[in-house]
Amino acid sequence: MRGSARRAVTLLMAGAVSMSLAVPASASGDRALWVWDQPSQAIVDFSVSNGVSDVYLHAPPGFSADPAFDSFLASAHGSGLAVHAMAGDPGWAKDPGPWTMWTREVATHGGFDGIVFDVEPYGHPDWNSRKQSRLINSYLSGLDAAVRAAGELPALAAVPFWFDEIRVKRDTLLQRVVGSADGIVVMAYRDQAAGADGIIALSQTEAVLASAAGKLFVIGVETAAVVPEKVTFHEEGRAEMETELAAVETHFGAMSGYGGIAIHHYASYSAMAN
Repeated sequence: MRGSARRAVTLLMAGAVSMSLAVPASASGDRALWVWDQPSQAIVDFSVSNGVSDVYLHAPPGFSADPAFDSFLASAHGSGLAVHAMAGDPGWAKDPGPWTMWTREVATHGGFDGIVFDVEPYGHPDWNSRKQSRLINSYLSGLDAAVRAAGELPALAAVPFWFDEIRVKRDTLLQRVVGSADGIVVMAYRDQAAGADGIIALSQTEAVLASAAGKLFVIGVETAAVVPEKVTFHEEGRAEMETELAAVETHFGAMSGYGGIAIHHYASYSAMAN
């Protein structure tokens, strides 16, 4: 079995184990949670109480010198949570060296169940310039190098739903990312499941492509107070969000490679009204 396929299978198995956790009555399938905060026991407790199976923990370069990460990993694993190191910067797309170095730090440190690359190259000034093609090629080269540096750790790439509209020679940017990573987290930031501008429609191409490639796909949603309002569930509240996510899970749940829902992020989700 090839390394990337082995990593993907490992992640799917980890997710299956984590599904034994108690989850909200309206939720089904795996739930991941982006965490940008400093690791703490409160995050572990909240995750367990709210049916989270996987934590995407921000572990910035140099994190390995902070003992709080070791304590968090021990507590999270003891509670049945999978923890994925998460970091990224648009600058890594232009200069992938720090990206590879960080990935090696994660792999060498040990204890993590996977990696989430949240690089978002479109945040770099070169994206909206004549240098965009060069930036995209640099991003893709960096992604390839980072996946290799991850070794046996499953490596997921966070992608916006519109990466399928960006051409890279004969392929789309989405196809190239899916071909390199072990899976994708689709940032399908909308506050409704159905409709032409809903979560399902915006994620469909990504789901089909990842599934056909034998890769994992996770659907990401937003809960922070951001604009426009249609990109977040902040105003709707948790109960309405769960209704919409149930429709998303019904639609994608039977597809091979479906890895559940990822909620962005701990601070806003934990403060969200029921």
